[in-house]
Amino acid sequence: FAALSYCWGTGSQTQLRSHTFETLTQHLELSDLPQTIKDAIIVTRSLSIPYLWVDALCIIQDDQEDKLREIGFMARIYSMAYVTILASSAADAADGFLQRCPTDRSPSVQIPFRISLDQFGSATARIGDFSGHAARQDNPLSQRAWALQEQMMANRLLLYTPSTLEWRCAAGVMSLDQALSMDWKYNPMPMLVSQLAESQEEALEQWLWIVNDYSRRAMAKTTDKLPAIAALAETFASVLGEYHAGIWQHGFVQQLAWKISEWIRGRRSDVYRAPSWSWASIDGDVDFGSTDKTCCTLVSVESVPKNEHVPYGEVAQGATTL
Repeated sequence: FAALSYCWGTGSQTQLRSHTFETLTQHLELSDLPQTIKDAIIVTRSLSIPYLWVDALCIIQDDQEDKLREIGFMARIYSMAYVTILASSAADAADGFLQRCPTDRSPSVQIPFRISLDQFGSATARIGDFSGHAARQDNPLSQRAWALQEQMMANRLLLYTPSTLEWRCAAGVMSLDQALSMDWKYNPMPMLVSQLAESQEEALEQWLWIVNDYSRRAMAKTTDKLPAIAALAETFASVLGEYHAGIWQHGFVQQLAWKISEWIRGRRSDVYRAPSWSWASIDGDVDFGSTDKTCCTLVSVESVPKNEHVPYGEVAQGATTL
């Protein structure tokens, strides 16, 4: 099956709900679906993939128990999908993403070269943006908090932007224009979990980078702060161990050195979602400071999940002693 990562937007769309469950599971009219989902179906069929997973149609949206259960499955859903389709350019489900790309995407130059003593040729070089243009932080999907783990949990990504199409997997990254860097540190497109470091120190560095990116994204429900990154936390736990409301017990003191960007005014959540020592307790762009000088040590830390079936999701309480 394929999975779709997209922006819902503000418009209404067909959703799986308690009162539509029987109707939608028996018959689904293609004409009733928003354009982005229609386009994803076209892509899925063209790849000869029989099934497409879409959150709006595969999770009962007004059933909290079903939502919690599916959130617990997110890591498996996106990691087991054959490919995840990213509708990067669509700000709303009604927008669609299969618009025709411009033929002249970037300027090109002719470079002459010598083949032999008496033979000459020329090559066309396109002047592209090697910063990963499809993954820049100016596309609508890169502003959506949930989309970060949907993108990172995938084995393969197919990104549709207004100007090009990109493919990403563990073997490499390719666009219609060029090959892109695979180094997650210098590529603004988030790494895939398949690139998860094996050492705790490197994995923790990756996690801090993820939180930095994630905290700059928007979400409709502020209580989703921890659930929307739970699949990534579940995966990182295999290397980093115990997890407490967004912070790992390994390197705990180092992670307490977070701050809100000086250019952004942070706002404490009106509804409790994490202890005050966690970055997840506040809305704002999170940066991590240097902790070369350790002024304290961890004595104990604990957190209690709201739902035992979603151990990396919302927390009921947390406490630490330093």
